Amino acid sequence: MPFASLCEIFGLDAPKKVAEFRKRIWWVRVGTMEVPLSGTYFPGNDRHEGFSAIGPDIARLLALNPRDIDRRP
Repeated sequence: MPFASLCEIFGLDAPKKVAEFRKRIWWVRVGTMEVPLSGTYFPGNDRHEGFSAIGPDIARLLALNPRDIDRRP
């Protein structure tokens, strides 16, 4: 439900499977800024093959900076 809500709020036509969604960074508008939105696997267990991707996914997202919509490259 949280993922579906984010997609609805930001008007994203995003893949529903985490493996596909996490392949790119989605930029969403928050006020006058665009902020990066990305997904990763649930860290609560390691029953899936994507558990090792959580750390790199978080690092990739944290390396990005929000961008001013009026100053977009």
